[in-house]
Amino acid sequence: MKTVDEMIERVALPAEHRYLVCQFLLVFSRFEAALKRSGYARQDGQRLIVEWRRFAQETSAVAGHGVPVGVLRPLIERPPERQQVANGVLQFVGEVAPDPVNSEWVLEMVYRVRNNLFHGGKWPAEPARDGELLRSCLDALSYYVDLKAEVTQAYFGE
Repeated sequence: MKTVDEMIERVALPAEHRYLVCQFLLVFSRFEAALKRSGYARQDGQRLIVEWRRFAQETSAVAGHGVPVGVLRPLIERPPERQQVANGVLQFVGEVAPDPVNSEWVLEMVYRVRNNLFHGGKWPAEPARDGELLRSCLDALSYYVDLKAEVTQAYFGE
C-alpha cells in the first residue's frame, strides 16, 4: 500500500503549486459554507443546492469595479474550459468572457475551476496556467466575501 506522501510526490507538482491548491480548497470550501449559513441554499429532493447564482445576482456587482481587472485577467483572457463527453470522447469546450464581465460569470468560472480541479479535469496539470487561475479565483473570492454582511460574518465568524 502506498503512503499518502508517496501519492502526493507522484503528482510531481512544485511545492508552491501544491500550497496554492490547498489555499484554494480552504477558501472555496469556507466561502461555500458561508453561503449556505447565510441562506444561499435550498433543498432539491435529497440534494442541497448552494445558490451561487442567486448570490451573484443579488450582489449584482460588475467585475472590475472593486476587483482589480488585473487579477481577473487570466479568467477573462483564457477562461477555464468545461469538460464534457461527446461521442464517447472526453474533451474540453472553450468559453468566451461576456462583455461586460459580470459577477455571475466570474463566480461561475470560480466554480468551474473548482470542478476541473476536484473532478480530475486538471491532469496533466499546467502549473503556470493553473496557478494564474487559482490566484485569480482566490482574489475574486476575497472580493465577493465582503459584498454581503451576512456572508462576511459567516465566513469570518464576526
